[in-house]
Amino acid sequence: MYGLLDDLQYLIGSALPFNSASGSRPWDMAALSRGREVEAKNEYKWRPLVLRSSVRCIAMSRSGAVLTGHDDGTVCAFTPSGTPCSLASDEASPIGGGSGTVKMHNTAVTCLVPSLGGGVWTMSAAGSVRFITPGGYRSDLELKAPGKKRAHNSAIAAAALTPEGTLWTAAVILRVWTSGGEWRQSLQTHAGKVLSMVAIDARVWVGHQDGRVLVFDAFTAVCIAKLQDDGRHSAVLSLCAVGECTESCTQIRVQLTLD
Repeated sequence: MYGLLDDLQYLIGSALPFNSASGSRPWDMAALSRGREVEAKNEYKWRPLVLRSSVRCIAMSRSGAVLTGHDDGTVCAFTPSGTPCSLASDEASPIGGGSGTVKMHNTAVTCLVPSLGGGVWTMSAAGSVRFITPGGYRSDLELKAPGKKRAHNSAIAAAALTPEGTLWTAAVILRVWTSGGEWRQSLQTHAGKVLSMVAIDARVWVGHQDGRVLVFDAFTAVCIAKLQDDGRHSAVLSLCAVGECTESCTQIRVQLTLD
């Protein structure tokens, strides 16, 4: 038994679910962070992968592909067993000689967030937000805050998508975007740099460098709760939701990872 982490792993600040029914297993993250040759582990064997640059973030696409964001600005797609596959949202099947790679940014890809419609939002160390289409191609769409050249002025450290498709991105300032990529509003939390974020139902949880965790209403973007607001906690490096579902109710816990 691999337990909960067999089905849900949050690695390098990004969500990477693994389905135990598929026989997939967590990837060797120590090797991934170094880049170059890494190994994807499944129940039966190790499959070596050769990646061109270090991995900065990982996410699972809605088609079941593992997406990796790299220091060189590229996004790659693999099956859970480690075979290169298409970035298209309607297929996660192995492809012949292709790598399923698309160049998205000129700086490191820091966050990957699959959209409800099948594409993928990508964020960079330069503060840009761009979109991979459901067909697996780089879109011309780039998010820009009012009066700005990019979505943020500094590296985007965290991002989350609400169940309604609203995109939240964060560096020092939080920004909220519609599902179509239009700027909706900016939020100054006065709690230092944002390091982690997770959306749960109608709430968005935001973890900060100073140890505080703020909870926002996903619809109004109003802060409704402040946790660890006593200045005695270290940086919140990651947030993840752990759900336990029954026929009658859903219980959700939020786990914090502190420095």
